[in-house]
Amino acid sequence: MKKWSIMLSVLIAGVMLTGMTCVAQEEEAPLTWKGEGGACLVFGDGEIEEVKFEFKFHVDSEGWVTGSAAEADESEHSAMLEKIYYGPSEDGVRPLIMVLSIKDSDEPALIIMKGKAIKIGEYSKRSMAYGEIYMRPYEKNGEIEKGLAIGDKTATEIYEDYMPSGLKKAIASSKLSGIYQIVGKIVDE
Repeated sequence: MKKWSIMLSVLIAGVMLTGMTCVAQEEEAPLTWKGEGGACLVFGDGEIEEVKFEFKFHVDSEGWVTGSAAEADESEHSAMLEKIYYGPSEDGVRPLIMVLSIKDSDEPALIIMKGKAIKIGEYSKRSMAYGEIYMRPYEKNGEIEKGLAIGDKTATEIYEDYMPSGLKKAIASSKLSGIYQIVGKIVDE
């Protein structure tokens, strides 16, 4: 997989994470969240690369999530948010899993960002998300993509003792590729 494809996948995951961060803050939709993030990716040959990215995500009044992420220095690379899974908030920390895709590439990729969203400050609209990045090739009508219900962009609640089987299978069939961190806030648009 080309490095920029992986970076783009990370960016998409950043967008998903941002969306879940908004959910973690328990703000009411519609809302828009913008942030900046970074990821450290490990490639098959052992090379480590750091990626900086900007992302934006929006939740409409019906709970539909849209978003995109782009490398901070190369705006032509972007990824799309496909799905967000979130867990119940405990002491301002909420589990979240974001699924992103890079479809317009020589090597399409599915990116899963599995981590947590943390509210920064008791009265702040700022939050941080962090966690692990899993990647696999994207297949337009693949079994994994169907199991994740790619195309249904509504946020889905998960619990510690329950995770949809399609999501479990997607994570198990993907390669742990790095880590990420995103910091952002809700903005007026």
